[in-house]
Order: sequence, then structure tokens, then C-alpha cells
Amino acid sequence: MTEGRFGESKFPLLQLRILTPDKTLLSVSDVRQVQALLADGGGIGILPGHGPLLAETVAGPLQYVDQDGGHSISVQGGVLCIEKGRVTIYTMERNAAD
Repeated sequence: MTEGRFGESKFPLLQLRILTPDKTLLSVSDVRQVQALLADGGGIGILPGHGPLLAETVAGPLQYVDQDGGHSISVQGGVLCIEKGRVTIYTMERNAAD
């Protein structure tokens, strides 16, 4: 848990997973931020402390920031689940462009 300095979260960092029915495409700990595209046409930014959410995603880049900096992975549409510091995307497969 980070504390004390201006702009830092007082919540534990996020855990990010991208799962298909048969394998884990990505599993990362200590994530500071996640951005995904939603089926309603907008995007969502997820920070530590985000409340529970279940939403449909569309194909496109999933971006995240961890201790090594910013990353982007292209995923197909699926379901986004946020619960207790865990961000999970359930999808059928990574996009072929990766």
C-alpha cells in the first residue's frame, strides 16, 4: 500500500489478468492503472480502489501501467470484471495482430 506523497493511492496496487477458456494470456501484479474499451462506445480507466464492476468490452488495445512503465496488448471483446483489487478480462483469444 502506498501512502503519504501527493497523488499516490492509499489502496493496494491492482492485479490484472486476461483469461481465455483454455489459458492465461496475461497475469501481472502491482498494476497502477488499466484502460479498456467498453461496448457502450466509451472507455474506462481503472485505478486502485475502483469499485466492483461487470462490463462488456470490445476488440482493441488494453493498456496498463506497472513498475516497468506503460504496456498495451490487443484483445478481442469479452467481459471485464473488477473485484477487490483484481481486474480480469475474460475473452476468447488475443487479437491476431499480436
